Amino acid sequence: PQRNADQWIASLDKMRTLGAENLVSAHHLPITGVENVQAALTAHRDAIQWLRDETIRAINRGESASDFAARVKLPTHLEENPYLTQLTGSVAWAARTMYSSYAGWFDERPETIQPVAPKVAARREVELMGGADAVLAAANKARDEGDHAWSVHLLAKLQRAGVKTETHEDANDR
Repeated sequence: PQRNADQWIASLDKMRTLGAENLVSAHHLPITGVENVQAALTAHRDAIQWLRDETIRAINRGESASDFAARVKLPTHLEENPYLTQLTGSVAWAARTMYSSYAGWFDERPETIQPVAPKVAARREVELMGGADAVLAAANKARDEGDHAWSVHLLAKLQRAGVKTETHEDANDR
């Protein structure tokens, strides 16, 4: 289930009152020392509060979850905080979760109300993109240029379409 941001903030506030000397979390390295623990808990609390407030503002502006998650960044003083290093999650992931917890499942995209089956859509999209070879070539080009997110997006589309491809390394062996 999704975390409730208000409860998450309240739990961090409660932890801050405990005066703990050590903090061991599932997502970060252990922290020792009362001042360090306080600084870490405060940084997390402030980041979650900021993201919660920014999420509500985005919803009120009518911004879509996808657009919000793509653009949202913590303020510099939080982004540069060593206790907020994004090791296992990301601000974008948290933004999407918070957005859907407040706004519900509808993402303002009409095609998600009655969607085409993902495999069918992927096959049709690959065809429109010039076929599997063209999509694979574009994915390899994107990877070679360092645009890994786009490369993975294209490869995932091929996978969803049920297209079998050879890896870049296999192609180089010829």
